[in-house]
Amino acid sequence: MIDFLSRIRGLSIMGFTIEFSELTKDVSIPSLFDAINEWVSPEGKHLVVIIDEVQELNKMRGYSLLPIFAYVYDSLRNIPFVFAGSKVGTLYNYLSLNDPDSPLYGRYIEIIELKPFTHEQPLGFLRREFSRAGIIVSEDLIGKAMDELDGVVGWLSLFGLTYISNPGPEALDRTIGIASGIVEEEFCNFARLWVQGGMCQ
Repeated sequence: MIDFLSRIRGLSIMGFTIEFSELTKDVSIPSLFDAINEWVSPEGKHLVVIIDEVQELNKMRGYSLLPIFAYVYDSLRNIPFVFAGSKVGTLYNYLSLNDPDSPLYGRYIEIIELKPFTHEQPLGFLRREFSRAGIIVSEDLIGKAMDELDGVVGWLSLFGLTYISNPGPEALDRTIGIASGIVEEEFCNFARLWVQGGMCQ
């Protein structure tokens, strides 16, 4: 990652461009945040950095972004972070907010926890999206999709798109096959991290 960053010659974000001099030998992540903070500060604006599935950063070996997060938190008030993840326990484990040895220990954070949907919410979601697409799907198939996919909106969205592209009951089987493959891969990644000690540190 550091080698990759050292080859960066510039950044462009929504029309805002940072170009590095050819004489610049070292480009660090903190220096990038410093430059962005200097840009937004006079305008009285904030640049929100959103990192989804932040627990995946556990896979980085030999390098931690936590000191950088702590530096930005302490020094660059115009750059707030939003950490999101589908595996809440693993996310907290990575951030180590309650660990005195963690760079983020003692920092105040706001926690927004999304509760699981009720049984009716995903059903309404499926019915509404099929209606918008002008497709009629039997209630039996929708109910079966709810049961087989455990009401997870991501999988239900995949089922809906699969059905719309190729209508028929087999769309659910294809969705289950894709979902099973993804879950199996994530479990294998988790198991490898555990064996290597990444989850135990």
